[in-house]
Amino acid sequence: MLTEEDLNISVRNINTSLDVLGGKWKIKILGFLLFYGKRGFNELLRDTTGISQKVLSSQLKELERDELVVKEISSTTPIRVSYSLSEKGMEVRPVLVALCNWAQKNYF
Repeated sequence: MLTEEDLNISVRNINTSLDVLGGKWKIKILGFLLFYGKRGFNELLRDTTGISQKVLSSQLKELERDELVVKEISSTTPIRVSYSLSEKGMEVRPVLVALCNWAQKNYF
């Protein structure tokens, strides 16, 4: 049986996870990066149906800040910006796979 402290830690961890991963777009963005690999900004914009450029930019900045996504800027002309999962971002893989499996089992 869990102690009160264990319960408080579990709730804290869930709240932190939702703070980092929550919202309408972050899980979708992370999913595209996990399953398709490195993507350019415009590719992510096309992939993530319904998201605006402003919101995508904001979400990517938050994911970078939380060290889940790495932004790479090429030195070529024209400059190309691409995004990929960081090591910390790859640690979210089991969560994303579990979500995929849950949706498949319950909705498809």
